[in-house]
Amino acid sequence: MTPREVKALGLARDPAHAPALALALRHRDAAVRAMACRALSWLRRPDPALRAALADPDAGVRREAAAALAVVADPDPALIGALETDACAAVRAVAARTCGWLRMAGAAPALRDALARGDDDVRAQAARALGRLRDETAAPLLAAALADPCAPVRQHAARALAELGATAAGTALLARAADPDAETRAAVLRALPRCAPAAVLATARAGLADAHPGVRAVAALVLGDHGDPAAVPDLVARTADPHPEVRACAARALVRLVSR
Repeated sequence: MTPREVKALGLARDPAHAPALALALRHRDAAVRAMACRALSWLRRPDPALRAALADPDAGVRREAAAALAVVADPDPALIGALETDACAAVRAVAARTCGWLRMAGAAPALRDALARGDDDVRAQAARALGRLRDETAAPLLAAALADPCAPVRQHAARALAELGATAAGTALLARAADPDAETRAAVLRALPRCAPAAVLATARAGLADAHPGVRAVAALVLGDHGDPAAVPDLVARTADPHPEVRACAARALVRLVSR
């Protein structure tokens, strides 16, 4: 059996193919086993063979198995073990993401530990997952992660704090409003309405002058949803922005602001 043949079985989305796909997970070729994980996920139902694949000797297969468990909505406790002990950082990162996607509350301690000491992608996915779990005990760790040297970690930490509505992190978020990474600045702007509402107007108005069009667009939308009439002149000015996305967001924000 080849990866292409395994893929064809999965794309048929026929539950009757599950035994053949489970058998493919015992194939000597890791590429076949990895594709079998993906194909089993397309059947959209849990399968013991996917859980067993978390212990496959090949890291690529284990990574595909961890991702597939998210698709089939199978919160297997072995995912926590993969997050804690797998030798491959890519597997640990996907396990963290899946634990968050499936809102596995039992994974919270392992995710907090991963945020504190994992590799870059593991830390980023741990931050993302802690936000999805609404783990309020992680708020101090997430606030500290806003100063992480890795930009994706800072981005996901800001998003997670927004999901938590962590007002105690408002000061830490405001300190990253001028972050060197544009996506982090945008994530901070989106988080402020829930974490530092008193600072939304001033910070978002300043964001309208950001050098990056994505940040300006987000600032406009935040003002449209959470600003006040004082922001109208700034938004009107942005309807002439050189970037089309900013112009569209400014116009949309004006409609929202005026209709409130």
